[in-house]
Amino acid sequence: MTSIEYPESGIRYRASSIEYPVSNIEYQASSIVSLKATIFLLAPVVAKPILATPRFI
Repeated sequence: MTSIEYPESGIRYRASSIEYPVSNIEYQASSIVSLKATIFLLAPVVAKPILATPRFI
């Protein structure tokens, strides 16, 4: 990273960080919904091998 590019990216970062909280709230809401859906879909797939593996204790 050269010293010429750094201030440029710093300005971009500040501009995007102003918009970030709004998109972050939307992202969190959608990711929670998708996370719940993913857990719901993957639970049987993940649970079967765990329950099927013999325990050596």
